[in-house]
Amino acid sequence: MIKKAKLLRTAAIFLLPIALFPVVPDDEEYFIAKTQYGAIIYARGDENLSQSAAASWRFLRERYDKEFGYDLDEPTLILASSKNQFANAWAGSTPLLSMQYYGGGAGMLDYFGYVDWMEMLLAHEGAHLYQLDSKNEVMYELFGRNHMPLFAGIPLWTFPNLFLPDLFLEGNAVFNETRVTGWGRLNGGRHKALFLVLLKANLLDTERALNNHIFFPYMEEKYIVGGYFQAYLASQYGADRVNGFFRTNGNRFINPFLLNKSFYQHFGADFNTLFDRFINSHRADADLFVLQKGESVSKSQIDAPLGGDENALFIYESDGKTFADILILDRQTLKIKRVRGSFSRGKPFCFEGECFTAAALYTSAETIETSLFDRDREPLKSFNGKAINDISGKRTLYLKTNESFKKAVLYDQNRRIGEVVSYALYGYDGAVYSVRYEEGSRVFYRGGDRLFSIKTEAFLNDVLPNGDLLFTAPTFNGNGLFIFSEGGLLRLGNGDNVIGAKWVRENLYLLQTVTADGYETLLARLEKNKDKPTRLNYGGEEALDFANLTDETLDAVPYNAFANLRFSYFYPSIGFSDAGMIGSADFLFVDPLEFNTLTLSYAHNADGEEIGRAGYENRRYRLFYGAQGYFSPDNDSGDKDKRKFGTDIHIGYLIDRDNVSQISAIARKLFDPNDRDNAPLIASIRYDYALYYPLAPENETGVSLSIGGRHNERKSEREFSYGAKAEARQRLFSQLYFLLGAKYSRSDSYYVLLEESPADIADEINFELLRLPYRYRTDRIVGCKAALSAAIDMPVYSSVIPIGLHRIKPSVAYERLELGEIKYLIEEKSATVEFDMLFTHRFDFSLRAAYVHNSETSDSWIVTLAAGF
Repeated sequence: MIKKAKLLRTAAIFLLPIALFPVVPDDEEYFIAKTQYGAIIYARGDENLSQSAAASWRFLRERYDKEFGYDLDEPTLILASSKNQFANAWAGSTPLLSMQYYGGGAGMLDYFGYVDWMEMLLAHEGAHLYQLDSKNEVMYELFGRNHMPLFAGIPLWTFPNLFLPDLFLEGNAVFNETRVTGWGRLNGGRHKALFLVLLKANLLDTERALNNHIFFPYMEEKYIVGGYFQAYLASQYGADRVNGFFRTNGNRFINPFLLNKSFYQHFGADFNTLFDRFINSHRADADLFVLQKGESVSKSQIDAPLGGDENALFIYESDGKTFADILILDRQTLKIKRVRGSFSRGKPFCFEGECFTAAALYTSAETIETSLFDRDREPLKSFNGKAINDISGKRTLYLKTNESFKKAVLYDQNRRIGEVVSYALYGYDGAVYSVRYEEGSRVFYRGGDRLFSIKTEAFLNDVLPNGDLLFTAPTFNGNGLFIFSEGGLLRLGNGDNVIGAKWVRENLYLLQTVTADGYETLLARLEKNKDKPTRLNYGGEEALDFANLTDETLDAVPYNAFANLRFSYFYPSIGFSDAGMIGSADFLFVDPLEFNTLTLSYAHNADGEEIGRAGYENRRYRLFYGAQGYFSPDNDSGDKDKRKFGTDIHIGYLIDRDNVSQISAIARKLFDPNDRDNAPLIASIRYDYALYYPLAPENETGVSLSIGGRHNERKSEREFSYGAKAEARQRLFSQLYFLLGAKYSRSDSYYVLLEESPADIADEINFELLRLPYRYRTDRIVGCKAALSAAIDMPVYSSVIPIGLHRIKPSVAYERLELGEIKYLIEEKSATVEFDMLFTHRFDFSLRAAYVHNSETSDSWIVTLAAGF
C-alpha cells in the first residue's frame, strides 16, 4: 500500500485503519549498529531481536542480490519498538534507503497466515528495497535520492520503479514473501478465494488490475492478484527472471511509463498479453469455484473475525465510510440486535452490556497499542498490549504483543502457553485449544494434548460443546470449512469462499464469506462430506531455511539523530523565460529515523534576484523546534540589488497525533543593513484543533478550531492582532457534506487578509477562500461561509495512458466578510468542480475549476492543480 507521508513510500502490509507514524516512537532510547549489509536501528530491550534480524537479513540478501541482479546501497533496517503494535511496515528509497517494521502481526495472525512475523516482513520489505533501488547510477551519484524528475530539456527520473503500478510492486513482494518463507499469503486459501471470486465476476481486466481504484476490495487485490500474476510469470520464466524485471525497468530513466515496452524487452511479450494468459490459465478454476449458499445475515465492506459466547454470536459490520456496528445474533431465537457505534476493525466481544473489538489504535499521543476498544474507540486499559483471542468469564486468552515480534506468543491469563500460528479458543470444557507449527505442519492441541496435524494453512474457528473443532483451510478452488470430529477430518458444505465460521446449533452454522462486492455473513445448514484440505504451493520451490542461522553479534552505540544526518539529495532546477534564466538548487540532509532534517536552498530568478535559505528542524519529540536563516531581495526599497536578511525560530507541541492538533509559535527577526533601528521583530502563536467522528450511520460531524495571535514591533509602529476561525462539517448522505464556518480577527492598527490559496476541508470538500481585491484598513474582520459538496464516483481508467479519473466532486459555496471599522461588506459565491485524478496508476492529484462571483471584483474562472504525493 502506498502511504502519502512527507515523501513517497511503499507500505508492505496493510488494512488497519490507523495513521502510520512517519518514524518510530519518539520517547524510546535507540541504538544503531553498522553491519556489512547496512545499519540496524532498534529500541532498548530489542537487542536479541536485532541480532536475529541481522542474521536473517544477511541470509536473505545473499539470495536477493543474485535474483534481482544488483547490490543495495547500504540500507537501514529499523525495528520499531513494542509501542507500535499494528500489522504494518514500509520500505522506501527516499529520502534514504530504509525499511521499517512494526511488531503488531499478532493482531492479524489468521489474515497473514505467518509462522515467523519477522521473516515474512524481511522477505516482503526486502523485495521492495530491491525493486525501488534500481536506478540510473550516474544521476544517483550526482544528485542523490531524488523522487521527482530532473528537467534537462526532458524529464529524467532517478528511480523509475517508484512509478510502477502496485500490481507489480506489491504483487512481487507478496510472491517473494511466499516463496522465501513457504507460507505467506499466496499459500492461504482465503486469498485464493478473493482472487477467484473476482475472476468469476469478470472484475480482473487490465484497467482494473493496473489502477488503484475506489471500489471493493480497495486495492487488496493488488497484493493478492499481483502475487498470483508474479507466480504465473515465475512458472513460465523462473523466479530469477521475474525479479530481474525491476532492473530492466529501472533503466528506463527517460520515460518510466512504457510498461508494455519494458515487458516486451524483458519477457518477449507485452503486459496485456501476459496478463491475459495469466487470467486464462485460471478460468477453469473460476468456473469450478462454488459460492456458498445460505440466508444472508449481514453485508460488510470490511471483514473481522466472528466472535461469540454460549448464548450469542457477534458480527462486525461496516460500510467502510460512515459506521461500524456490532450485530448480536441470539443462538436460540436467531433474532439480531444491532449495537450502533464506530467500532474499529477487529474481533468483536460483548459482555456486561457493552460491546468491544480487539484492535490496534492510539492509546496515547505516542502509542499505538493492541487492546479491547469500545464503540467510541476508547481502550479498556487492563487489556492493553494484548491481542485478545477469547474471553470466558474472568479468563482471557491473548497474544502478548511485546513478545510477538517474531512468533505469536499465547497466554492464558498470566500463564504462558507458547508459540502459535492461529487464534486460540476456550472450549466448553474450559481447556485451551490452539494451533502450533511443528516440522512443516499445523498441529491442533487441546491443552497439552495433540489432536491432529495438517500440512497446509489452517485456522481454528470454533469449538463445539462435544469437543469437535471447526477450522478453515484451502480447498482446490479457494477456502472452505472443515470439522475435526470423532478423530477424523470432514468438510462442511461445498463453498469455496468461506473464510470464517461459528457453530450455532445442531447442523446450523454462521459463515463469513467473501464475494465480489464485499463480505457476507450467512446462516446455512451444512452436511458433512469427505473432501480434504488442499496444500497450496505458489512459491514453486523450496523455502529458505532460517532455522539454523546463528545470531549476528552487533557492535551498537546509542543513536544520535544529529550525528546520523546523511546526505539525501541535491535537486537542481533550470528554466528559461522571456526575461532570462531561472534556476534553483536544494540540498536535503536527514537521519534514518527522520528525527531531524537540514535543508539548504538557493534560487535565482529571471530578474537577477537571489534567494537563499538554510534551515534545521528537529521533530523527534512531541515538542518540536527549528530555525532558519535567509536572505531575499528587499522589494520594499525599490532597489533590486538591495537585500534583506532574516532569521526564524519556531517551536511547537503536538497535542494529539491522531487528530493532528497542535500549538505552535514563530519568532521572526528581520535585519535591514541600511536601517537597523527599524528592523522588525514579528512573533506569532497559533493553536489548531481538528476532530471528525461519526454520530450515526450516514452522519459525520467534523469540528476544527484555529486560534492565533501576531505581534509586529518596529520603531515606527506596533501592531498586535489576534483571531479565531471555526468550521463544522456534517455528512448528510454517503458522500454529501454541508459545511459552516466563521472567522473573527482584530488588530490594533490594520489587518490585511492574505489567504489567497485554496483551502482543503477534509478530503471531500475543497473551497476557494474569499479574495480581497486590495488592502483595507480596519480594526476588525468578521466573516462566515456555507458550502455544500458531493462526491460522485465516475471512474475512468486506462491500461496504456497513465492518467485516470477517480471521482468528480462538485460543490457550491457562499462567503461573506464584514470589515468592522468601515462597515464594509464583501460577498462571494462560487461553484467548483474538482476532478480527482490518478497519475501513473497510483498517485492521486486533483484538477479543480471554480467559477467565482465576488461583489468587489469581476467574475472569474480559477483553475488549480494539486499533487497528492
